[in-house]
Amino acid sequence: MRFFEDPHIRARDLMHTLPGNDDQPESFQVRYPVKFSAGLDDLRLPPPDKGEHTDEILGGLGMSNEAITTLRNRDII
Repeated sequence: MRFFEDPHIRARDLMHTLPGNDDQPESFQVRYPVKFSAGLDDLRLPPPDKGEHTDEILGGLGMSNEAITTLRNRDII
């Protein structure tokens, strides 16, 4: 956390706090260091939970829903 205590980091408002949820506490992230008049938004979502996007990723790699379900039922994922 010392990074966020640096006077330059505070002056540039580079710390972004993301709210937590039931499984994760709030998290702190570094904002994009370059400021534009319009453009990059801050991150607005906390880091994903473990396995939150597993189905999307495996499906995107060509696995069928049945194959994903089989892996889940066998406690592989």
